[in-house]
Order: sequence, then C-alpha cells, then structure tokens
Amino acid sequence: MSECLIRTRDLNKSFMSGKSELSVLSEINLDIQQHEMLAIIGASGVGKSTLLHILGVLDHPTSGHIYYKHEDLSRWDAARLAVFRNKTLGFVFQFHHLLPEFTALENVMLPMLIQKTPKPAAQVRARGLLAEVDLEQRATHRPGELSGGEQQRVAIARALANNPQLLLADEPTGNLDSKTGDEVFGLLQELNQQKKMTLIYVTHNETLAHRADRIIRLVDGKIVEG
Repeated sequence: MSECLIRTRDLNKSFMSGKSELSVLSEINLDIQQHEMLAIIGASGVGKSTLLHILGVLDHPTSGHIYYKHEDLSRWDAARLAVFRNKTLGFVFQFHHLLPEFTALENVMLPMLIQKTPKPAAQVRARGLLAEVDLEQRATHRPGELSGGEQQRVAIARALANNPQLLLADEPTGNLDSKTGDEVFGLLQELNQQKKMTLIYVTHNETLAHRADRIIRLVDGKIVEG
C-alpha cells in the first residue's frame, strides 16, 4: 500500500440559505493513497464538486479536518494555502478557463511565472508540456482559435506546469463530445499511470468512473460506496 496522500476526518460543509442551514457534506472520512486514481460520482447537487474544491483547498469545510500527508491544512492561513495550491496541486475544470488574450503557450507558462520561474525556463517547460498533450504545433494560437478538445488539453498542460503531486478534475469531459472526451480522459489516465500522479475526478459518466482504481459515490452529502 502506498503512502496516504490526502485524509479527511469528520468533514462537514454547510451553507446558510436564508435563516436555514443547508448541509452539503456530512461526516466525510476519506483516505486517498499516493498514485491512486479516484472517481467521485453521484447525482447533481449531492456535493461532488464541493468535496473536490475542499480537497483542493479552494473551499473550507465548516468543520472537520483535511490532511496532506501529515500536515493539517485546516490550520494553515490563506497565504500558505495559496502557495501550496500553486506548487502541489493541479486543476482541470469542465470549462477550461483559459485567458482568451494569451496564446496556448502563455496560458501554460502562467502558473510558472506566478512561482517566479524565469521566463526562458517557463517557456521551455511550457513547450514541452504542449508537446506531451500533442499540441506543440498550436503553441501560438489563442483559445478562440482552438477546438474544445484542444482547449481542454491546453488546460491539462497548464495544470501540469508546476509538476503537481495531485491532479483534481471536475467533469473534465463534460463539455466535450464523446470521442473527444474519451481522448481527453485517456490523457488524464496516462498521466496518472506514467507520471505516478494522484488523480481525483468528478464525473456523471459511469463508464469513465469505472476506469478508476476506486469509486466514491455520494448520496445526500454522504459517502455510500467506496
């Protein structure tokens, strides 16, 4: 068994809706191993994306703890969490969120420039990452000049910019046709296997979910499988 990378203990998340408290996640206890490929599935509104955002410290639990290896992230301040996200985590969303005024190359370089990587080094690595997703020839194109699948592959290259240990994907194929979606998912699976990168992804697609090492099914904010 590989080392546990992420652990949650008694994790709860709720929001205020008027004067009422709406529970979204309830008593989530989860161990995620290094190099694991984990799918999170469930009906719309059960808390899948909320859980993913908490695992990626984009959101905070109402109560409970989240640990990265042996560090309790619940105790870290916003500045430390921001550095952690940029250095350790990669994110791929249903909508690529590429900056439209930047080229594919510049979009991939951006996380490295935020980390103060010298521009020449960032440019060389960005070209290499675009080559890995078979888009080196599209490096100077802006997002509006790329297909949906190409844009998502640029987003994946950007997510890999700082060599993350954990890649989180929220419906990464949800905005693509089935053929393109299968190609994009195959790329994510390859990254998990070849780069030994832990991959956690949210999906409505049962077929894609069953390609994971393990499935977590949420019902009414609780884990009922996995």
